Amino acid sequence: MELTEDVFFQLDDILAANGSEESMIESSELHGFFTAVISSGVELSKDVEHDAIWAVEKVEWKTPTNEAEFNSIITAMKDEITTQLATVKDFEPLFSEFEDDDGETLVDVELWCEGYCLAVELFKDDWKKLIDAEHKGLNVITLFGTEEGHAVLDLTPDKEINRLAQVIPAAAMEVFDTFQGK
Repeated sequence: MELTEDVFFQLDDILAANGSEESMIESSELHGFFTAVISSGVELSKDVEHDAIWAVEKVEWKTPTNEAEFNSIITAMKDEITTQLATVKDFEPLFSEFEDDDGETLVDVELWCEGYCLAVELFKDDWKKLIDAEHKGLNVITLFGTEEGHAVLDLTPDKEINRLAQVIPAAAMEVFDTFQGK
């Protein structure tokens, strides 16, 4: 399956239609979550994956094909992330985009980073070495993906925030490489 913009819109619709207030809210957050999981090499059981994504005991699928579509899309997403992290020099996180009041397209990195940080938190034991070492790449991502990081960003000049946001793709690659022993 080719992951086009339309496929991500479809994924966002599925997440919105079948989730709860505690569920992941869009494809960007899910992409960040799977990037962290794949980077660390954590093997997810279907139950753990389900709980992390949906935060409900049982998903009430809105249509019979929703579950199959969802599973197909996330399988393609995980495959694409794995390929990019392992073979591509420039990793491309799936950041959210929106238009401001002036019609300018802005990039929002926070949801992707929040999804990434959710995986770090869920599998803290697997991430302990990087957390304890205050890994530079992980620190950049946690700035945008945690409440503590947001508090730091609130005191950071906009120019520096923009610079930090631009290094998130390299930071993700750096974390992956660290786990791979590169």
